[in-house]
Amino acid sequence: FAFGREDIWHPEKDIYWGSEKEWLAKSGGENSRYSGQRDLENPLAAVMMGLIYVNPEGVDGNPDPLKTAQDMRVTFARMAMNDEETVALTAGGHTVGKAHGNGKASNLGPDPEGAELHEQGLGWNNHTSRGIGRNTVTSGIEGAWTTHPTRWDNEYFYLLLS
Repeated sequence: FAFGREDIWHPEKDIYWGSEKEWLAKSGGENSRYSGQRDLENPLAAVMMGLIYVNPEGVDGNPDPLKTAQDMRVTFARMAMNDEETVALTAGGHTVGKAHGNGKASNLGPDPEGAELHEQGLGWNNHTSRGIGRNTVTSGIEGAWTTHPTRWDNEYFYLLLS
């Protein structure tokens, strides 16, 4: 059920994902989605092809909080969010729980469009179990965002800015 949207199994060819030829390509290279100092190409919002917003490791994998903050401002503004809404989303998303999983990427199946027909459209299939808990595979950044991941508070910002 796709809520009125045509339910298709193949990648949509008419969506512009960016001019890069490979995922997670650093900015400034050939076919970069950036021009000038750091002007993100319209209509794109994600900082790199393959990510849904900003790089959790920092701009081009370099942990620079100020540059990352500028990327966040542009990215979330293009998703119709102002600074206050972006801060609320970030705080809420990083207050409770833990960071991305650090499972073994070798346990993942082929790219979704390269998988068997019955597995296409389901993302990368994790063959260990259901791909949850210790078997979750994401960026490789692992751990809690705060020292009390079950308590709702402002500790994420305290740790981030201290």
